[in-house]
Amino acid sequence: MTVAVRSQVLAGDRVRWETIGLAVSLALAFAVRVHVAGIPRIVWGDEPFYLWLGQSLWAGQGYHFFGFSGAHMPPLFPAIRTRR
Repeated sequence: MTVAVRSQVLAGDRVRWETIGLAVSLALAFAVRVHVAGIPRIVWGDEPFYLWLGQSLWAGQGYHFFGFSGAHMPPLFPAIRTRR
């Protein structure tokens, strides 16, 4: 076997293993996502506040919930603040 043919064979093996690795990673990610989607939904932490703010924005009532402003600091405040 010549050097050129041998390097082509090795390159082909590398591409095949990269493709197999990508396929296994995608299959594993899909399996994890399906498993997590099957877990009963439990709302905890500050998630309800974000849901209420989203519903308020979607309904056209602005960035507030229950009459209180949800904007202690406006969105993207840190990005705007760092620009001097």
